[in-house]
Formats: sequence, structure tokens, C-alpha cells
Amino acid sequence: MNVAFDSNLKFPEKWLKGGLIDPMTGIISGVWEQPRFAGYADLFQFAAMTCDTGAFGGPDNFRHVGGASLDRRSAWIKAVGEGVERYCSAIYDPKDFVLASSNSVPFETVDPALFAMYPTQAFEDSHFPFDAFDENSLVRWCEAQTFEGKRLHVPAAAVFVPWYYDMAFWEAPIFQPISTGLACHSSQARSWLGGLMEVVERDAFTILWQTQSALQEINLVGLPEDSTEIIRRIEATGARVRLGMVQTDHGIPVCIATQQIESGDMPALSLAASASPDPAEAVRKALEELVHTFRWMARLMQANPEFDPGDDNKNVIDQESHLLYWCGKDRRHQADFLWQGHQITFDDIPTPEPATSEETLANAVKRVEETGYQPLFVDLTTPDVAEFGFHVSRTLVPGYNPLFMGHDFRTRTNPRLLERQHFLGQTDGASNMLPHPFP
Repeated sequence: MNVAFDSNLKFPEKWLKGGLIDPMTGIISGVWEQPRFAGYADLFQFAAMTCDTGAFGGPDNFRHVGGASLDRRSAWIKAVGEGVERYCSAIYDPKDFVLASSNSVPFETVDPALFAMYPTQAFEDSHFPFDAFDENSLVRWCEAQTFEGKRLHVPAAAVFVPWYYDMAFWEAPIFQPISTGLACHSSQARSWLGGLMEVVERDAFTILWQTQSALQEINLVGLPEDSTEIIRRIEATGARVRLGMVQTDHGIPVCIATQQIESGDMPALSLAASASPDPAEAVRKALEELVHTFRWMARLMQANPEFDPGDDNKNVIDQESHLLYWCGKDRRHQADFLWQGHQITFDDIPTPEPATSEETLANAVKRVEETGYQPLFVDLTTPDVAEFGFHVSRTLVPGYNPLFMGHDFRTRTNPRLLERQHFLGQTDGASNMLPHPFP
């Protein structure tokens, strides 16, 4: 999820009184400030709940969302914005999208090979829930566009969340639908950029984790003032914060933040990430997300104090169990490989020149295209959401690694992953056997 607005933005009157937030008729049913308990960093945190889109006859949406920030207004907007994007991504009728194979449609589609993620033997396992995706696979197609406006079609399962494969009509379950690339912003350019940065962030993290690569650790001295203050508030709880940059081929800053704590009643290791053309923003957002993730993990840990990942991590099957795995003190050291690289200062990271949102987006698209892949965009803004001035979109970069939940569903044959493995001298398809800690 990626939401950002001008911190000086004054909320339009109709946001508060025009139906955006209302327990009976609002797109958002309610927004609540989260209490700040002992052991939690002293940041503003809000939770929100969207309306139930299933009441419209479509799929049920993901209703529980939230956000954290040093600034109360920004935390509120993060929670509301995430709720709006989850609402828009669930407003669809699957029958509106053509069910066909890519070799039988009259329009141009993305190459199914760009979605290669699993070896052939995975599909031979009767318990594996996904099918190989090729030109003969029956899927539903949704129109997307390039930055320049060229139209082509992508699997609808890569656009809408949640997506339920229609097995009765032989729709192929080609991968796990996930929210990577959803964004809600105050303009189309910011929405597209926000979604693209989330795709970049999760691709970078997946390759980093699967190849067990090290980060460039950032010295915490000399950080921007807001990030320094967030770290001070986290460390006031007794935790240790570490920051690192992922080395990437596109050069867009991708920051990883971790928090470790010794207390037996709190999650041992929390992790969050953020990508942005501006490294100061990448660092700050990663830290804010870290605080948000820690709260969620602490609640999960309280509700599941005896979690057992099982043999070969067979019980790590969803988002919650990924996080529960890293609550345990005896597993915290397994992520130490992240910090085996060299150290840099924040000033070592190039900072871009000031630019408009449109210019920043164009430059980010160019950087991704230079890696050999094409960003694609889908407008998901519903008419009721547009009335409130929001822009919601889904960004895809076919060939970049989406993030999957469930250890058995980790990507293994993605071309970008294999390229990095070759560079590191690793065996094709070899991967980190530890469940990732990404929230």
C-alpha cells in the first residue's frame, strides 16, 4: 500500500460530512485512533474499516486497514487512503472481462512467460494450487496502458483484489492475487508513481531475500530530522533499529528497516520496506511502516503465543503466519545475513533534483524500462471515489517479482531472480528456505 498527500492539505468538507466516512453509507465505515500502549513507539496510528463491497453482489474486500506517522493528519490519511484503494480494487464483475487464451484474442496481451515463477515439477504436485501460465491458458483479461498510452491486456487476477478464479468455467489459477501496486493519491501521476514504487520495493525485497543478499547498512548518524525522531521513539521502547539500502539495477532507492527487541513479550524481529526516488522519503516511510507492522505483530503474538511453523515451515501459509514466524526469539538470528554488507552514510545516497510529480513519474518509468521491463497502469477509480478527489490505480511491471504469502508459494524461476542468482554464482532455482518477514 502506498498513500501520500501534501502534509498541509486541508480536508475538503465533503470528506468529513459528504459520505466518505459514515457507519451506514460511507465508503469508509469508520476511522479510529489507536491507543499508544507501553512498549509501542510513540507515533500516531489510525485504524479504519471500509464498507462491505460484498453487499453490492461482488467479492468481499479486505476491510481492515491502518497507518502510522509522526504527524496525526498523515496517519489518518494513510488509513483512509488504504481503505479507499481496497474498496476500489474490489468493485468489479469478473464477467466484464473476456475469458480466453492469449493466442485466441483479437487484442494484444502481455507475454505469459513474464509471469514465470515456478519450476515444472511444482505443477506436477497435485496439492500445488496454481497452473502453469502459457499462451493456451484460459484467463480473464483486463485492459492496461503504458506510460505513453499504448493499450494492451493483462490478467485481471493481477489487477483486482480479491480475485477468485472461476474454476467452473476452467479459468486457470495462474498465481496468487495480491495487492502489490495498488495506490491511492490526490492525482493520477502520484497514484501511478506510488503504485510503481510499491512494485519496485517488493521486487527488490524478494530478490534480496531469496538470494540471501546483504544490505548496504545506513549509519543512523546524519539521517533527516524526521527519520531520526522516529528512530528515537522506537529505541525508547528498548528496541534496536537498523536501516539498509537494497542494491538494484534501476537505482531507485529501496530502504529496508528492521526492529529487534529482547523482551520475551514482544516480537523479536519486525521488518518493513519502502521505495522512493527521494531517499529521505524511502527511509521515513520504511520507518513509519515498521511501527505499523510492529503493532500488528504484537497483537498476533498475543493471540497466538504458541505458534509452531512446523516441519519445513508448512504452517507458514499466509500473511499472519509469516509474521508470527519472526516473533520467536530463537529465529531472530536467521536474518543476520541482511547485515553482512558494508556500511554507508545517508549522504552517500544520491538525492534527486526537485521535480514535479509528472517529471518524477516519467524518470521512474524510464529507470524501470532500462532494466528491460514495461510498467503498466490500470485506473481503478470508481465514480463515487472520484467525487472526493481521489485517484486509485494498479501498477504492474510484468517480469518483476510480486510478493507472495505462504512459504511454498515463493517465486523460484522468475527471470530477474535467476539473473541475480547467476551473478552471485548460485544454483538455478535455489532459494532462501526461510519464510520472509515482509508484512
